[in-house]
Amino acid sequence: MRILTTLGQSLADVVREVNKSIGSVTIQTSLTMDELDKEKINIQIQRANGDNIEITNGNIPLKEYLLLGTMGDDAIGCNRKEKLAVKATVELVEHEMSAVHLFDKDLIRISLTGLNTKATYIIDGHEAPLTTTDVYTYERKSMNSEHENMDFDVAGFDSCVITDKETITEINLRFDNGNVVKTNTEELRQLGENFDPIAQVNLDGSVTPSFFDYLQLPLKGIVSVNIRKEQGDIVSLLLRHDQDLKV
Repeated sequence: MRILTTLGQSLADVVREVNKSIGSVTIQTSLTMDELDKEKINIQIQRANGDNIEITNGNIPLKEYLLLGTMGDDAIGCNRKEKLAVKATVELVEHEMSAVHLFDKDLIRISLTGLNTKATYIIDGHEAPLTTTDVYTYERKSMNSEHENMDFDVAGFDSCVITDKETITEINLRFDNGNVVKTNTEELRQLGENFDPIAQVNLDGSVTPSFFDYLQLPLKGIVSVNIRKEQGDIVSLLLRHDQDLKV
């Protein structure tokens, strides 16, 4: 189901509402992953009774959403026929063959902002034979430029992406058994590439194992992440809630 397309339209912001249950979205763009910069996505389930669900909890960078939403699943691909550099499918729900359950008059609201008016963006939604109320939700946390040492509570999340900054000196992972593993950005990149060795298949057939400006980290078994850095950079984390892990 085609939800939106900006092909031939000079629109920096686009909003669409879907009144059918969908379980995933496929997002395509003519821009490469490295070229995605100011684009942000916002997804909400708007309940008729007002009990809305914020899937993305506000506007989050589209690039981060694609990186986290495809981590450990199908790689980000491309559309060779239409010469679109990015084609990524992101699940909205946790259960296979399922879609977001919509009650009477409920809607799924999807918005894109900060778009490059010269580029193409396309979003398709995919229906499924079953429905569920267990949806993936996202949360963004950050470490300000003046902070040098900060702990992030990640219990209840299954994965995250972290902005990779040269000022980061150490990342420590505390597991649910009490053990702490000390790492750095290079080691985390290696672990991420081992967990998900193909981040993207490009138009020319080459494979990108990871993206230089982000670290991808599976979080199952990890309850906190400690980041130590020098002053000067903001470090951000985008995390995905897993209903089965919520505390």
